[in-house]
Amino acid sequence: MKMTMMMTGRGNYCTASNTPECKVNASCVSNNCVCDAGYGMADCGTKLIDIDCGPLVPAVPGGLMACTPAASTMFNSSCFFSCSTGYTRSGSQTRRCNELGFWTGSPSVCTPVCSPACANATCTAPNTCSCMDGYNKTADSTESHVCTPVCSPRCLNGGACIAPNKCLCPANTVGLTCSSPEEARSIRQRIADASQPFNPSSYKFYVTWSLLLGACICAALLFRHHRKNKAAAKIAPASGGDAETGTPLPQDPSLQHDPQHRPSTLPPLPGRQTESNKPAGLWT
Repeated sequence: MKMTMMMTGRGNYCTASNTPECKVNASCVSNNCVCDAGYGMADCGTKLIDIDCGPLVPAVPGGLMACTPAASTMFNSSCFFSCSTGYTRSGSQTRRCNELGFWTGSPSVCTPVCSPACANATCTAPNTCSCMDGYNKTADSTESHVCTPVCSPRCLNGGACIAPNKCLCPANTVGLTCSSPEEARSIRQRIADASQPFNPSSYKFYVTWSLLLGACICAALLFRHHRKNKAAAKIAPASGGDAETGTPLPQDPSLQHDPQHRPSTLPPLPGRQTESNKPAGLWT
């Protein structure tokens, strides 16, 4: 009887039965070197009865293992795995020691079950939750599976502890512990505004209106300056002042009223009425 296991490594391929290409205790079958009956391992150099796969350990925690023959680790031994109540099993339920000296399948693992499921905690035993770092059990005994975050120092002004040392502040407070009133709204608004995507159309709108506003202000200032100069030009000739600034010019002292001054004896200009040639009754 030939073993169905083929040799591994160099020299596995052969072209004729019992050729030198196959090592000792092996024969060529379908162009492959196969171990002869009663031999195993990769080089077919070990008798099957001498193959030992080594010890297996039960799945922990809560794992149970039963082997046939009992406690045997030799070739063709098999072991059956199960879990205690409150645990669930993963991996292979049965494993066998094969002709290569390995246990078939994958390791069996028993995992504790918590119902309801743990929140912010790890299920370390059936229906036993252990809180993660930064969390504590609630005071409610019916919520033993729930762990709540711890904030130290505690949150103030109605703030809620949503993660270890992290407070969610109401709208009118700010700070690590929600201790600072106001400014919170404006700070949040600035953050929200900064996070908004850039809008080219809005940018063009504000730039256009800024330019128009600047032009209107310049026009108003020029118009005001023009009116001021025009008013000054009207005042200056009437007062004998400076036409540009509107400042009256100083009068010649020689032209000021003199009590000894005599009216001019020059004849009046044609067509001009004086006290001497004006009809009576027109003077008051």
